Parts: sequence; C-alpha cells; structure tokens
Amino acid sequence: MKAIKKFDEGLYVVEKYTAMTILVAMLAVVTLQVLNQSLLHLSITWTEEVCTILLMWFMLIGASIAIKKGSQLVVDFIFIKTKGLLRKILEVFIALFTIFTCAYIARSGYYLVQTHISRGLIYGITRAPYLVASLSIPVCFTLCTIRNIIVFIYTIYGWSHTEPSGKAEEGGENKA
Repeated sequence: MKAIKKFDEGLYVVEKYTAMTILVAMLAVVTLQVLNQSLLHLSITWTEEVCTILLMWFMLIGASIAIKKGSQLVVDFIFIKTKGLLRKILEVFIALFTIFTCAYIARSGYYLVQTHISRGLIYGITRAPYLVASLSIPVCFTLCTIRNIIVFIYTIYGWSHTEPSGKAEEGGENKA
C-alpha cells in the first residue's frame, strides 16, 4: 500500500507543477495582451485562443487536484446524517459512481480527439489543431479516474486521502 501512497503523492506533485506552469503561461499571455493593448493600442489576435486552451487544461487538472485534496463540490446533506456501515456503503457507492463517470467521460474524450484528428480541425487564428484543447478532456478525466480509484482504495482501508504530503495513516478516519 505504500506504493499507492507514493504514486498518489508523485502524481500530485506532477499535477501541481503542471497547473502552476499553465497558470504562469496564462498570466504571461494575458499580460502581453493587456500591455500591448494599453501601450501600443494594438490587439494580438491569438491570445484569446491560447488563453482558452490553457484555461481548459488548468480547470481539468484542477479537478484532479480537488479530488486529491477532497475539496471538490459535493452535496452532502444525506452523507452528513449517516454513520457506521451505512456511511461506508455510501462512500463506496459514491467512489464507484465517480470512477465510472470519469472513466466514461475520458473514453468519450478519446473519441472526440480521434474525430478532431480525422477531420483535421484547426483553430482559425493560431492554426493550432483542436487536438491541443480536446486532448485535455481524456487526459484530465483519466487523471480524475485514477484519483477516484485511489480514493476508493483509501476508503476501503479507512485511510484519509486528504492529508497533506503522505501523512495519511492506516486506520485513520476518512475525511471525504
């Protein structure tokens, strides 16, 4: 089980630094556009497309990070009222449901990517293939599926998946 925890933390580091890099790139592109517009009164046409693509990647990688941290949006009015075995069953059901939902979206995303490749779709201004943006869906939902599988394993063993930097201990209460 240490291998799962190590993989979980390694994946988190990769996601975190990827998200930070994307955020810095978005900031640079937007700053370039604002300064160019303000100082030179010229508009750079490709910045909107680039920011949209970066935003898609940032949001979807952020969804995986939210699963790791246990900070995704939830409706928990029923979950709060349950205790003991019923709560454990509910946790397992929710984990399995999210695993299959994310896997289905990832699979559908791969079909979308195949469609974009086969049709040769490109963005109008940057001439970048749609693949650059659409690839974010299968990649990031695959990450979310992996994250949810890890949460499922943690739930089964009663570990917390929301503890920072590998401090989740065996037998701990799951805070999901």
